[in-house]
Amino acid sequence: MDKINVLVVDDHQQILEIIQNILHTCPNIGMMDMFSNGFSAYTNLSKNSYNLCIIDLRLPRMDGFALIKQVRKVNPEAKIIIVPSINEEK
Repeated sequence: MDKINVLVVDDHQQILEIIQNILHTCPNIGMMDMFSNGFSAYTNLSKNSYNLCIIDLRLPRMDGFALIKQVRKVNPEAKIIIVPSINEEK
């Protein structure tokens, strides 16, 4: 079975860690890249090919909607999971 390359983008460190821990238990995961802002993930799209993208919609420097459009341009076949945004009350 081919390995699945995964991109995870979320600005909450706890969410990134949880997703990373879950994915580490999956034997068919190949490369896994984690980013805390949309622009960093975007600049990485031209360097790597992802089969699965897990993306928060509310991100700094480039929102999830714009990032998803770029993912679709690079790999229209990529599967995308949207992480619901967390409303933080201050």
